[in-house]
Amino acid sequence: MQPKEQPASQQQDVARQLDQIEQLLATAKKSTLFVEAKPVVLVRHTLGPGPGVVESAAPAPAAPGAAAPAPRAPVAPAAQPSAVSDYKVVPVDNGGTIAGFVSYVGKPRPPKVIKVEKTPEVCGKEDRELYEVSVNDGKLQDVVLLLEEVKEGKPFDSLVLLGPPPGGRGGADTGEYELFPGTDIKPQKCIFGAFTGVIAQSSVLRFDNLDPVKHSPHTYAVKGRVRKSMHNQDLEGNGKLELPIALKKGYKAIKLECDQHPHMQNWFRLVDNPYYAFSTADGTFTIDKVPPGTYKMIAWHPILGEHEQEVTVAANGTIDVNFEFSSKRRRS
Repeated sequence: MQPKEQPASQQQDVARQLDQIEQLLATAKKSTLFVEAKPVVLVRHTLGPGPGVVESAAPAPAAPGAAAPAPRAPVAPAAQPSAVSDYKVVPVDNGGTIAGFVSYVGKPRPPKVIKVEKTPEVCGKEDRELYEVSVNDGKLQDVVLLLEEVKEGKPFDSLVLLGPPPGGRGGADTGEYELFPGTDIKPQKCIFGAFTGVIAQSSVLRFDNLDPVKHSPHTYAVKGRVRKSMHNQDLEGNGKLELPIALKKGYKAIKLECDQHPHMQNWFRLVDNPYYAFSTADGTFTIDKVPPGTYKMIAWHPILGEHEQEVTVAANGTIDVNFEFSSKRRRS
């Protein structure tokens, strides 16, 4: 059966409609409302400090003749780290010495008892004790003593925190460091080292894991009761890791924890010159080669708070400075 032929008038109408469609398409090609899709360009944003990278789409170029996009609202600049110390190393021929004692009054705090739940083959099967306040017959250990407003003087020493328990602190006066060389941390038997240390702006926490098991260093910038996470990275067994330090203005302390082993906790006080010391098990401390002058001296403990005194150091002289802490926390 043959299809029925359409009348001539209908064929003319169809042809006329096709011509109109072609004209519309030709007009559309010239319009800025229809532009050829542009490839998306990915822009890499480094989230630092740290290896994190986020990819986001960059805006495509505007089509020819299209209206310019509205300007973006201004964005507040990100908070910048505190300025790097302008401390200068110079010979100190007539330096003085600050020697002192840190005492504690009141009932000592008992240690925190923490159960070992991971890698007992290295950390041990027994519960671990965390001494946040170490007192021996009224003598307070692990207080950080530091001078402020020292603009020039002796070179920086190296600083090492290391295991095994109960944790130690070492370093050397090599006379070669014009800038703070960073803090070395050598975990062993599931302890980072002594409870307190120091750190400087724009330096690093440098880990050398002496344990065959993984630790997970997690650092926090601390100001009063405010605590902000800085780093959270794995330190593989017998591995190494560096964490850069960039503290925002007003932050002067860092807490270090291990997310694998909660008994591994340490604190670091920010310094901008090499005139600092730590109270030993008998409560004593010494800071030497101090340029003659008057300074503010800080005694800081991460749990008990902070005390300060004004001290005047004479040329080639020795001054005795003592601090007393109690169970009642002071400001820090």
